[in-house]
Amino acid sequence: MRSSLKWFVLSISIIIPLTISFFLHFFGKNNYEVPIFHQERIGNYSFCLLDIEFPFYVKSDSFLEIGQNFILVDIRLDDKNKSFINNEIERLLNNNFIIDLYSITSSRLDNNWKTLRLNKSELFKYVSCKFLYDINFSSLILIDKFGRIRGYYESNSEDEFERLSAELKILISS
Repeated sequence: MRSSLKWFVLSISIIIPLTISFFLHFFGKNNYEVPIFHQERIGNYSFCLLDIEFPFYVKSDSFLEIGQNFILVDIRLDDKNKSFINNEIERLLNNNFIIDLYSITSSRLDNNWKTLRLNKSELFKYVSCKFLYDINFSSLILIDKFGRIRGYYESNSEDEFERLSAELKILISS
């Protein structure tokens, strides 16, 4: 009698995980889409001299070129965590993400990507009008090949870099 009970428990413990695995493999969908920001008007941007149309697309200018790859814009308000941010961005590049890097800052950066230096007031106005973003801390902005903003990230946070990495993987695979 004990032997048959052991076989019963063993077969149930094998059948249940196989059934769950089979169900998830064929019927479960794990689909995550990275949002597109500013598809509808969300505020008043009258301080920008340009007419802003919605859905909003970032347009190329003398600094930023849209169209080839995903773009990561690094906006630095200060020199805090400079080495951390540089290391995290280099780690993204080492993961074989094909992205163009741009930096907007009011201080000097020692990096090898395209940098735009502005004083703080010009920086705030440029970022507010160019990316429709009220900047309060050093940030990263992810832009797709079509000029749509796909994410805003706080660059002083390791969790935000993990989210950025995951969202880049999703966008590149789709």
